Amino acid sequence: MNEQGQRSGLVINKAKTQTMVFGNDNIDQPVKIDDYSLKNVTRFTYLGSVFTHDNDCAQDIWTRINKATEVTKSMENIWNNNQ
Repeated sequence: MNEQGQRSGLVINKAKTQTMVFGNDNIDQPVKIDDYSLKNVTRFTYLGSVFTHDNDCAQDIWTRINKATEVTKSMENIWNNNQ
């Protein structure tokens, strides 16, 4: 994929690219790009959603609840205003 992308002028950012194996927290053969082994992670956030290697959605749910709680608390002054 890297070679085909380079032909079109696209470059993979090796520092930002990571891998994750669903169902296992370990990877047998790390993915390499030009002799650079990509980091394998057990959790990452993509477009605000939290993904984990074991497909547990609890972390994503708690993250969303905490974000909603913060927004609700920040609007307390507006709701308590009598004007």
